[in-house]
Amino acid sequence: MFWRKLSVQQEQVRKGMSPSKKAIIVAAGMGIAFGLALFGLWWSGILYDYITPQGRVVIWSYGFHPPEAIVKKGTSIAWENLDPVPHKIRSGSPSNSNDIFVSGLLNQNDRFEHTFNEVGTFEYYCVPHPLMKAKITVTP
Repeated sequence: MFWRKLSVQQEQVRKGMSPSKKAIIVAAGMGIAFGLALFGLWWSGILYDYITPQGRVVIWSYGFHPPEAIVKKGTSIAWENLDPVPHKIRSGSPSNSNDIFVSGLLNQNDRFEHTFNEVGTFEYYCVPHPLMKAKITVTP
């Protein structure tokens, strides 16, 4: 019998793994890895910092996203609680609340809105979770 050396492609076909099948498996694996990475960023809240539209703050994973925003005078900011636990927003800091704006208790999917008519930097925090802090800077 005459033995000849098989090419890599022929060897893969002989073993049941054609190049196109291998490419599909590699592409599927990369797609799954990319999807898991995006899910991890979404779950941690980091992704919200980059996709949250102007005028909206999302409460997620015990954090405000984005944690800092710059808006023009007269802009309304809407906070939306996507956490399964309630949050309450109050301006100022836990040791020095100034009550420029205070929300009621926001359950999951509840919203609170405030219009900023004064120029300045407005810090705020979550009353039940005082380590949750953020700020809005209002420009002319």
